[in-house]
Amino acid sequence: MEITVRVEDSEGPFLMELLRKFSFVQDVKQNQSSIASQIDVLWQQKASKLFETRKDFDSWLKNPNQAIDKRIPVDLLSEDGGFEVVTKLMGRLEHGIMA
Repeated sequence: MEITVRVEDSEGPFLMELLRKFSFVQDVKQNQSSIASQIDVLWQQKASKLFETRKDFDSWLKNPNQAIDKRIPVDLLSEDGGFEVVTKLMGRLEHGIMA
């Protein structure tokens, strides 16, 4: 079944902007979902052994860290290679190196 929608010239720019915003929102939601999944993996693989509580781990993730030039670990999770950087940082903690 094919659906045809007629768009008046005056509505075109509005609809294009609306579609662009919807696409952006979808991208943001997918990125947030990906970050949440990465955090869960980090918790299950390492953090649950390093931190007393999930709340402590979440706090660590959200605060600037000297070992990564005062960047915030959770922010790295949206970047290429960020998951590996955070994993290595946690490895340093595991070996008693301040991170």
